[in-house]
Amino acid sequence: MPDEIHIERMRQALRVMREVVAQNKPFDMSDWICRNECGTVACASGYMQMDPWHRAQGLGTKSYKFDGSGRCPSYGGKESYPALREYFGFGPQERYKINSIFSPDEYMSLPSATQVTERMEKYFNPYIEGVPA
Repeated sequence: MPDEIHIERMRQALRVMREVVAQNKPFDMSDWICRNECGTVACASGYMQMDPWHRAQGLGTKSYKFDGSGRCPSYGGKESYPALREYFGFGPQERYKINSIFSPDEYMSLPSATQVTERMEKYFNPYIEGVPA
């Protein structure tokens, strides 16, 4: 069960995604963080990994591609989805919540930033509002 710091991380994750939507930032759920000819492109977790508030909380990045061009989340000695589960305070039995938000395979097609924000609200708002699902 997430405690207060985890709930604040959920609030801040929603802030980051709302900024991505409002500012129409380059968004692509097929990779965590990558650089291309247009600059940096990231998914929901990627934008959190670059956000100063989340970085101060210990959410980091780890290279996962041989050439160093891709970065996945790291937290508490874990990487990828396990890192995100720990960061938000979800146990193994609740991994579907993190996967449902952050895994592109959990959507019918590659989602937009708006769709990911809506899914994040669905799973995080009950905690933020004090009524966990």
